[in-house]
Amino acid sequence: MPNMTESEYLERAYELAQRFVSDFDRNMAADNAASLTDESKAVYENARRYLEAKEVADNHRQFDRLTEGEAAKETATKRAFAEAYRDFKSNVPPVFHRE
Repeated sequence: MPNMTESEYLERAYELAQRFVSDFDRNMAADNAASLTDESKAVYENARRYLEAKEVADNHRQFDRLTEGEAAKETATKRAFAEAYRDFKSNVPPVFHRE
């Protein structure tokens, strides 16, 4: 599904972030760090920030302790990841897309 809309990236952000982090970590473990681009590293950082913010928000949501700030951080990091991921995917040849 290489031509996803912005809302589809947002809807699938959690799944895409988990997959991106997993693939990135697998490349690092296989000593492929030299082949990772600065853009992929930036997407990775965005994915990690989003996943961490989502984990905090989910934990606090579970106990009805979610603050407005935590909810806003979750939303902001989700949007930042979705945008970075979309831009990254638009610069990667279709053969490498894994969605």
